[in-house]
Amino acid sequence: MPENPVALIVLAAGQGSRMQSDLPKVLHRLAGVPLVAHALAAGRSLEPERVVVVTGHGAALVEKALAKLDAEAQTALQAEQLGTGHAVAQALPLLSGFRGRAVVLYGDTPFITAETLLALAEHPADVAVLGFEAADPGRYGRLVTGPEGLERIVEFKDADGGDAGHPPVQFLALSPPMRRCWPIWSGSWAMTMRRANTI
Repeated sequence: MPENPVALIVLAAGQGSRMQSDLPKVLHRLAGVPLVAHALAAGRSLEPERVVVVTGHGAALVEKALAKLDAEAQTALQAEQLGTGHAVAQALPLLSGFRGRAVVLYGDTPFITAETLLALAEHPADVAVLGFEAADPGRYGRLVTGPEGLERIVEFKDADGGDAGHPPVQFLALSPPMRRCWPIWSGSWAMTMRRANTI
């Protein structure tokens, strides 16, 4: 369990068009349960004080499933899918008054261990981002780093020649303190975000 309070935000609004299915991406099953159930179970290992699941595509179906999977989780609707930053912003009103660390997970990423999430939640950086290096990068996005650390997160389709040359790592989760979430995601910075999830 982390030393400081944790709020869990699970992003579950995506359509999952690559799956060629009308079923919301997070409801596809793995080992007999929806993908989002794995994300929630991993996040629950942190004993979060609050859990918010951001829904969008197929919100009614996702919320029905959540009622069975985690009745204490609250939901926030992302009516338009405008990227990760915008999705997180939809969760903030439900975290009003919370003082601690937010851990943001993708609802379709099932294999993050409790140990990894604990290390993420307790990382001393203002914002910690989790990713991995892929032997076969395929069409993964890029975490573009520089001398002072992470500079930007770029989707593969939006990467230019310079970005594409960076190690192929996929953004899996992030952990900012809530005192930074409010001015970043509820302020003018969020309005500058593009659909490409870059600023």
